[in-house]
Amino acid sequence: MNFSKLDEYLASLEEKYDVPSYQCAVAYKGEIVHSVAGGHVDGERKVPASRDDLYWLYSATKLSTMVAVMQQIEEGRLTLETELADIIPEYRNLRVRTERGFTFARKPITVRDLMTMTAGLTYDTAPCISYANRNPNATTVEIIKDYATAPLAFEPGSSYLYSMCHDVLAAVVEIVSGERFADYVKRRVLLPAGCKVTDHYVTDEMRSRIVSQYIYDMKLGKSNLRDGNCRFRFTENYDSGGAGLCGKAEDYVLLAAALANGGEINGNRILTPHSIDELRAYPVEGKARVEFARWHNRPGYNYSLGVRVLTNKDASTSLFPEGEFGWDGAAGALITASPETGIAFCYTMHIVGCGTGYFKIHPEIRNLVYKSIME
Repeated sequence: MNFSKLDEYLASLEEKYDVPSYQCAVAYKGEIVHSVAGGHVDGERKVPASRDDLYWLYSATKLSTMVAVMQQIEEGRLTLETELADIIPEYRNLRVRTERGFTFARKPITVRDLMTMTAGLTYDTAPCISYANRNPNATTVEIIKDYATAPLAFEPGSSYLYSMCHDVLAAVVEIVSGERFADYVKRRVLLPAGCKVTDHYVTDEMRSRIVSQYIYDMKLGKSNLRDGNCRFRFTENYDSGGAGLCGKAEDYVLLAAALANGGEINGNRILTPHSIDELRAYPVEGKARVEFARWHNRPGYNYSLGVRVLTNKDASTSLFPEGEFGWDGAAGALITASPETGIAFCYTMHIVGCGTGYFKIHPEIRNLVYKSIME
């Protein structure tokens, strides 16, 4: 293995794209084989980065939520066809917004719809923020129950829209498991994988280690300092299944390493190989596929049960074989697993709105990771 080209590229990111800090960790066959950090973690860019710094993972959180849902399916508490209203009755008789006003949904939302982002929900968080302002101690389930009053963007199952679906699934897991979602994820997903730091709970000590967060000016190619909060933490009692984790690459990569290793790591089984295959086995079709491709714009990839999956290698620029899967975060995190090769990696940066991260930096890191191990 030779990671010199990967490290060289990562070290160039500040000069090329104004990336103030980063981490990148790589695992192979269940073992971390490389971990590096670079740049500076403070707003003045004077304090050197380290592998122990923390980042908001934002939507890279979704991978852990999908694992939690698949565990509930393995244990028989849910199926892909379980209707959301059977778990949270507030989701019966939902309204759908149309050009002529509102109508009632003809089809119930299912777990499959929530996992594939085809439920018709949106990412309008205003209702959640409003409810949290009125109820500052509100829990995940309470806020998600109230969210049922928001109209759907389309009939469930008929299209794709990136949305609050996985936050709703956090409430579902909380209800069917009988355990607060953050506690469940820590006990059943993160700790068994060896993720000792990554968490929905952010202590004062952890907060002191979160690196400065930025927002990107695409016209100028410049990162401007912004506040360091995660806007998906509506209350201290709310655990966002879509964006709530805080962690570091060297820690969170272990979850992807388990998934790239048949679902097992350090003698602990996180998921069965069958469940890992299931995560990748239901790429969206029809209008949903068109909408995902239009929004996501990653040729060769499709969306399955909460993860992006490489389904057409010839149409992509990826060096990985088909079946590589994972997801990104709003501040530039990337988590990826490849069961076919045994490779997993996690990359973090802390810049919101940086399209360059998704369309230039991530693909380059992905291919350099592959070359570092396989060539």
